Amino acid sequence: MIRRALFALVCLLISVSGTANAKSAGEIARSVFPSVVLLVMEDDNGQPLSQGSGFFVQRDVVVTNFHVIEGASAGFAKLIGKRGTFEVLGVVSVDQLHDLALLKLKGVNAPPLGLEVAGQVAVGDVVFAVGNPLGLEGTFSQGIISGIRHVDADTFLQITAPISPGSSGGPILNSRGQVIGVATASFVGGQNLNFAIPASYVAAALSNSKKPRPLALLKSRKGAPKRIGVIKGKAVQGVKITHLNRSSYANVTFSVRNLLRQPIKNIKILFVFKDSRGDPIDVTEVFIKKTIPARLAKRMTRLIGGSTLEISLPRDSAKQFLEIRVLDYQFVR
Repeated sequence: MIRRALFALVCLLISVSGTANAKSAGEIARSVFPSVVLLVMEDDNGQPLSQGSGFFVQRDVVVTNFHVIEGASAGFAKLIGKRGTFEVLGVVSVDQLHDLALLKLKGVNAPPLGLEVAGQVAVGDVVFAVGNPLGLEGTFSQGIISGIRHVDADTFLQITAPISPGSSGGPILNSRGQVIGVATASFVGGQNLNFAIPASYVAAALSNSKKPRPLALLKSRKGAPKRIGVIKGKAVQGVKITHLNRSSYANVTFSVRNLLRQPIKNIKILFVFKDSRGDPIDVTEVFIKKTIPARLAKRMTRLIGGSTLEISLPRDSAKQFLEIRVLDYQFVR
């Protein structure tokens, strides 16, 4: 009886201790916002190329997704709720396989967020996501860990906290305000099917930090991401697809280039995925409403579901696994 009583007392103390360390959603939001940024990346002409989120892991270093900075020549960061911007000096670490990049900023001194790298996560745990979806600065949402997925040797956290374009690179936090992951992907065709990269990968990238390298060097550096396959299909009246890559999960990043003298919009693109024998196994149509100015290109990331998750592509493979075609578009009058 005494042993049972002591055991029950120890369990109670552990439970109370864990509850005491937990914070309210409001407390977490207030403590995290000073460490989260809105990132805007630019092309060679100084035109906006992509937008995403990031958070500080050192006083002047932020982590984000690699696909947010891919193809950029410059960029700047803005603290949530603050005026002014901070120039991106360069990249100090890159993990393309896990869609991570660490950027050094100029003239900033912000509080870094703590990383939970011990793997103390479980299905059902409450999580919070912070980011800038669709440019809505400082969006804070709550959810749970709905699954821990393993793809080959890699691990992803499946969460119900909403993630939208612009949220990429934002922190995913536990009930103690510690970062357990980085927002990376969302299946637009599913319900609350969102994914995060575990914080352990961030810690590994941070340990491999080097002196800042200009963003422009990433576009020509040896060992850049391999293309998902040979791109077939000619330009449709001056509109073509370039720079096609696949990052984590079903992220497909591509650039739509308008070679015409007039802006275009409502562009239809067809993705045809094939197996190792070249037989079609999945067809997906993507509709892009955004306007692309004359003689310019826009880089976009789409999450293509279906059989793409079953495709395992060797990095040195030259086989054709994807055919992409521009089907149609409209002029902007």
